[in-house]
This record gives sequence, structure tokens and C-alpha cells, in this order.
Amino acid sequence: MDLDTQKMELKKTIIMLLLFLTYSCDKHSNSLRVDSKDVSKIINFTLTETKDGMPTWKIFAKEAEIDEKNNKITIFDGSIKFYKKDDYVSIMIFKQAIMNTITNDIFFIGENIVNTVEKEKIITYDIKYISSINKAFSDKEIKVYRLNNLITGKGFETEDGFKTINIKETIIVPQN
Repeated sequence: MDLDTQKMELKKTIIMLLLFLTYSCDKHSNSLRVDSKDVSKIINFTLTETKDGMPTWKIFAKEAEIDEKNNKITIFDGSIKFYKKDDYVSIMIFKQAIMNTITNDIFFIGENIVNTVEKEKIITYDIKYISSINKAFSDKEIKVYRLNNLITGKGFETEDGFKTINIKETIIVPQN
């Protein structure tokens, strides 16, 4: 077994151990049920990603399915809190997400609603999150409710948990 393969196996083992500890140590009543040989179902799922000891995001969900064979976690009816440094900057509500357990990249499927600490509400669809660079983006429709304005557009990206958003095609609509 070469060094890269050993590192990959070690990383997978650590992720699974962290997932186990997260579920075991949570104050909520989590339950782990193995539905098949390769998929485990978890009720009241929680997961946190940290960098340099600080959270980058925290996921809370009603349910998750861990598919070890395909290195993915499918998460249902959840929310994810984004952090910049140690400060909470936004929370996003989603119906379904798929996370790659090797890279921690996440694909949020369907409608996603984001509320920021600046009192903005953002509605968009099919968000991809690249963990290694803390970047979220989509090429779908986006609506940003900010102060008395509605900003609509198509496509966006953010690298700070929705604190700042770069919308590719924008239209500002004044609200009454």
C-alpha cells in the first residue's frame, strides 16, 4: 500500500471516528440504524467542520444516511451555520444535501434559504460548497432581500459564508 493510499484510509477512518463521536456525545437523542451493509441512518444528525480550532460550519439535521462505500453522507431537513473566524455569519435551511466524506464538499439540492446576521434573506437553488476554499456558488436564480430592496439575479459565489455575495447577473427592484 503506497503512502497516498495509507493517508486516504487514515483520513476515512478519522472521519468515521469523528462522526461516531459526534453522534455519541450529542445531548440530543441520536439513534444509529444500519439499513444495509453499506448505509447507516442517523436521526438528529450533527456535524462540525473546523479549521485551526475554529468552526467553519455546523450542520444540524433531522436525518442523515452515511454511505461508506461511496464516501458520501446524504443529509435531510437540515440547517448549516457558517462562521468567519469564530463569528456566526449566516444560517442556511435546506431540504437535502450530499456531502463527500473525503473532501467535505457539499451539494445542497433544491431550494435553500439563507438568513444573515445583517438581516438579509437569500433564496437560491442547487448550491455547491467547496470546503478547501470555503466557497459556495450556484448558477441558478438568486433573490436577496436587503433593507427595502429586492436584488434578483442568476448565479452567485461567496467565500465568507454569505457575508458578502458576488451575484453574476443582477437586477435591483425597489420594494414599497
